[in-house]
Amino acid sequence: MNKLQLSRFRNVTKYNLEKQKKMDNFSYLNRFAKQGQIVLVGDSITELFDMELFDDFSAMSGLRVYNRGIGGDTSDRLVERVEDNVVAIKPSVVVLLIGINDLYRKYVPIDYVLDNTRTIINKIVTALPNVKIVVQNVYPVNDKISPRLKGLNAKVVMYNIKLQRLCQELGVENVDMTSLLSDEAGQLDCELTYDGLHPRSNGFQKVAKRLTGLLEDMLGK
Repeated sequence: MNKLQLSRFRNVTKYNLEKQKKMDNFSYLNRFAKQGQIVLVGDSITELFDMELFDDFSAMSGLRVYNRGIGGDTSDRLVERVEDNVVAIKPSVVVLLIGINDLYRKYVPIDYVLDNTRTIINKIVTALPNVKIVVQNVYPVNDKISPRLKGLNAKVVMYNIKLQRLCQELGVENVDMTSLLSDEAGQLDCELTYDGLHPRSNGFQKVAKRLTGLLEDMLGK
């Protein structure tokens, strides 16, 4: 990405008033959050996650699951807010899902998103050496439902391959929800999405079941 493209992208990803208020609200709510809990962080897919799906896990484990997702978020902006919105709570586990809004823009290279993801992980680990990190691969999309997403799945697949390698290098957990969410053609199953990008509640239920099973194993709950 050349300097002009980077400048253009940074203009696009700059937080508007709504996103700034969400970020500020999270910082405020952190005053009341318990330490040593679990945090989900990412973009609109995280923001829209039905948190009721973690109720049974929380009742069993005694751990709360906090949501720190902001719709439209990109990896570069998450780099800037991760300390304030996530690290400040001092969680025991961070579940990260970021990148689809970066990859949607054709001029944004995969390595740019990977570099930002590396920075996010390093910021968390540096501040919280004992934290456990779960990095979700970017979910597939359905470009039949939403033609504007045409061709995006090919970029997602390439990104996820490199993301898995990055997670291995950094020693953090990587989880791929593709088989849970895809149809036979590799598209986000139309029964699990309403717009080709965001899961419906039945899609989130599949993800939550996979995540809670993983968390139980990681935490010995």
